[in-house]
Amino acid sequence: MATGATRPSRRWFDRLRPPQTLSGKLVLLSAATLAVAAILAFVLMTYQQQRLLRGEWVESLTAQARVVAIDSRAAVAFLDRREAARLLSAVDGNAFILRARVYMPDGMLFAEYARAGAGGEGLSTSPRADTGHRFGENTLTVWTPVIDNGAAQATVELVASLAPMRRALARTARETAGILLIALVVSFWLSRRVVRRLSAPVEALDDLMRRMAADMSLADRASTQGSDEIAGLGRGLNQLVDAVQARDRELVQYRDNLEQLVEQRTRALNLATEEARQANRAKSSFLARMSHEIRTPMNAIVGLGALLRETRLDARQRDYLEKMLFASETLLGVIDDVLDYSRIEAGKLSLETIPFELDRVVDKVIGVLALKARDKGLELGFRIDPKVPRHLRGDPMRLGQVLINLINNAIKFTETGEVSVRVGLIDADADGASLRFEISDTGIGIPVERRDALFQPFSQIDDSTTRRFGGTGLGLSICKQLVEMMGGEIGVDSAPDQGSRFHFSARFGVAAAPASPLPTHEPRAPRDFDAIRGARVLLVDDVELNREVAIELLRGTGVRVDVATNGREAVDKVARGDYALVLMDIQMPVMDGLAATRAIRADPRARDLPIVAMTAHAMSGDREESLAAGMNDHLTKPIDPDALRATLLRWIAPIAGAASAPAPAREAGLETVDDDDALPPLDGIDSARGLANHMHRPAFYRRILSRFNAEFGTAAEEIGAALSAGDRERARRSAHSVKSAAATIGAEELAGHARVLEQHLALGAPAERELAEFAIALTRVTTALAPMAQDAARAAAAGARVEAAAARAALDQLISLLGADDATAESAQTELEGHLGGPEWRQPLERLRELIEDVEYEAALELANDLRARLQENVS
Repeated sequence: MATGATRPSRRWFDRLRPPQTLSGKLVLLSAATLAVAAILAFVLMTYQQQRLLRGEWVESLTAQARVVAIDSRAAVAFLDRREAARLLSAVDGNAFILRARVYMPDGMLFAEYARAGAGGEGLSTSPRADTGHRFGENTLTVWTPVIDNGAAQATVELVASLAPMRRALARTARETAGILLIALVVSFWLSRRVVRRLSAPVEALDDLMRRMAADMSLADRASTQGSDEIAGLGRGLNQLVDAVQARDRELVQYRDNLEQLVEQRTRALNLATEEARQANRAKSSFLARMSHEIRTPMNAIVGLGALLRETRLDARQRDYLEKMLFASETLLGVIDDVLDYSRIEAGKLSLETIPFELDRVVDKVIGVLALKARDKGLELGFRIDPKVPRHLRGDPMRLGQVLINLINNAIKFTETGEVSVRVGLIDADADGASLRFEISDTGIGIPVERRDALFQPFSQIDDSTTRRFGGTGLGLSICKQLVEMMGGEIGVDSAPDQGSRFHFSARFGVAAAPASPLPTHEPRAPRDFDAIRGARVLLVDDVELNREVAIELLRGTGVRVDVATNGREAVDKVARGDYALVLMDIQMPVMDGLAATRAIRADPRARDLPIVAMTAHAMSGDREESLAAGMNDHLTKPIDPDALRATLLRWIAPIAGAASAPAPAREAGLETVDDDDALPPLDGIDSARGLANHMHRPAFYRRILSRFNAEFGTAAEEIGAALSAGDRERARRSAHSVKSAAATIGAEELAGHARVLEQHLALGAPAERELAEFAIALTRVTTALAPMAQDAARAAAAGARVEAAAARAALDQLISLLGADDATAESAQTELEGHLGGPEWRQPLERLRELIEDVEYEAALELANDLRARLQENVS
């Protein structure tokens, strides 16, 4: 029963579905169009009929009211209510009028006529003195004034029923609907016949295409009678069928011989592939054998040449030997590349998987290439993201080989500017970590059309590159193979004269950090600073901790250091003093380093004064911005002692007679290790990196660490207060200061959070989350340094007495030399400045130096005596 009941309903729903055929859709469209048109016509005609009927009724009833008003003038004039009522009863002949009234101007009812059975519908609430009408729910009310002597004496009101008008309107609507329905049926019948006649050829084409799809060999063709679009479609279909059937006949012919042709070509391809493999194996074997055979005598040539260089040779022999050794080392590099390439092609090169420290790999790479970069006057920067794990598992030798190759290429193709290396973390999980390495330079760049072939063997930018810079073009190909073996990819972004950025990724395992003490560092050979000893250097930095580190780095070079805490102070000092070099920070209050440099360059006397940026801004664009402002060079914080000293030698002009000046207390460039105990582990601080930034001198490093909390312990609160006051620039400067100081002491995580916070503040972006993360990292560092700061405070009291005694001794010696008009007083002044380093002594010491340099020994002696008395008061 249920099944039988649902069948009629299914057929009904099938009829309600939209038609699928073209003719059905056209019929449905025409029917819908005709129905909408008929409905709109019916609504419009009914609305017009209603307007006509209402207008006729208003006009008729108003005319009758005017007649009554004219007849009632005498009755109203003589206030004859009976006569007025009689006149109103004359409307009784109009069966539709329900009520008639006469109102006086004051609203009082004067006379009234009401039809029997009429209710109170349509009653007026106030008299009207003009002609008008109002439609109620079931009645029509009209009124007109009774005019006598040109004035309205009363108002006549008639109330009529709307029932007759509505019956007339309903009859008219029925008649209109009937006529439109007949027209709609006739139109629908005609449109259906026309649609079927038009769609018949299309349906015939559809049927033919269906049959052709099932059997393309069918001989039937479409009818092409007529010249309309459908006939043209039929002719096109016939041509298509003819072409397809002709193609099928050709395919049948080809298919008969295809199997034999495929077999022949497969044999030829296999033969060619095997010959190529044999040739490749032979080539790789030959390259490997020849590389070994050539390397053996070359090692002997290089070794014997190095021994020969130690013997006594004249100038010409030594020149020949140096050129021979250089050519030998170049040839050995070519042999190494060829050997590695042959091993990779032969499949004999494998990677080790051993624990290693990323920092040690970086140190080795820097050790290999730093001198080469320095000789070309390039800055070599290396930055590792704090999130990157330092203890890894993999092949450190091959990683170093890729880095050396890419960095060496960057140095080779860069004449001026910098080469920067950055290491970042892509992702990390329990199995290991994926790292991204980027090597950027400011060199000649690479044309776009040469990038694809750059990692192919024996490929360089062009032939002139090989002649100018040397090389075989194998290095990048080897790097690509090694990177892919390490589970990564390599690529390059570059443009001519815009520098290049090589980047590659690699996958390593993560190893447990070994519990080993800090690495020891062998002292390096001292540099010769005799030529610049006594030169005046202006150090400009607003962070006291950074100034102290820089002064300590400069102390062993023999230069005299003046200090400025902002750009405005630096401009004033340069205008008054004679400096050989200015070390300029960028971010400072009052006036930043860029504006200060422009102001200094505006003075014709200081146009040739060397100015070196010494800032935490380490990006390539920052260096260009510094140079564009008029600076000569760019050093990044934390300052590398070797880089700083090399900069002094590069930019300070040699001073006549400087070699005869007394040497400083500490040998220039000799990085001694203090006899303090090993530093304890510090949470959030990489002590090895921080110690390297402080010349591997633990006592000096401890002193800087102990002062970090005093200068930056409340930085998070200060930044928050600045943001609450709407001073984002002051907040950004505070974050910038913490960034450089944290990087100097080795707090890389804190420096990273400070960098992110500074960037958000500079861009005007919300920084609440970044400030919270910065505060957590700062608290972690200050908590770790709190015990050290307390120890330093206790030691400061004891050390102050010792330092005061040394300062008194230096002052006594200076007073003695000034009293004897001894020119060596200038050296004693330098020693005195080493003992009186506080800010309260800065101004009198600068004045004392100016007096000594101007040979005003009497005034200098008087100031020195005042300083001794002041020092005695402070100690007592």
